[in-house]
Amino acid sequence: MVTPPMALLARAAWRIWDSTAVLALVWAAAAVSSFAIFSQQHQLQQARLASCGGRSSADPAVASAATAAKVVEAAGERSFLGTAQQTLVEAAEKIAASEIEKHGRLMASALDAMQRRAGPQDMQVAVAILKKIGDNIRAHPDEQRYRAIRKTNARFAESLGKLPGHEVAMRALGFSDEPDGAVWAFQDVPNAVAGLEEAISVLHAFSR
Repeated sequence: MVTPPMALLARAAWRIWDSTAVLALVWAAAAVSSFAIFSQQHQLQQARLASCGGRSSADPAVASAATAAKVVEAAGERSFLGTAQQTLVEAAEKIAASEIEKHGRLMASALDAMQRRAGPQDMQVAVAILKKIGDNIRAHPDEQRYRAIRKTNARFAESLGKLPGHEVAMRALGFSDEPDGAVWAFQDVPNAVAGLEEAISVLHAFSR
């Protein structure tokens, strides 16, 4: 069945909006907005100081006002830096959480695609294999034999590789078949283990 053009456009738009780059841009814009507000406050403070023009800096009132302004400005700078740092930390946390949740969404999508084509028994075996792959990575994170799976492996090909949607399931677990299209390799990327845990939790929920 041919997918309608509007559906393709909607799907592409959602992928772009859901991307890490867009999230990073949104939070960067928030940081820039905070800086603009601080800059405006700084300019207003400078204008208030300039309004004392014509009075000698030796005037105690002027000197006192200038000292107070500097204290307020320094406090404002510290407050801005603290706010900017907190904004960046929150942005990093939200981006990381989004990436982790994406593994769960991918696995749910893969299971839905496989279930439409596979019988109950084939589906049960496929889910068991996916769990085993994930559990092996968790139990033996540094052992290469669990981190790389050849697509021609008999057990993999017969139980999982034959089902449409299995590629998405493998990516949900944190594997990639690039650049070697013959092997699924677990990727050492930030939050890989957390993403793996998210995908496994979806597998367990599905098999209940």
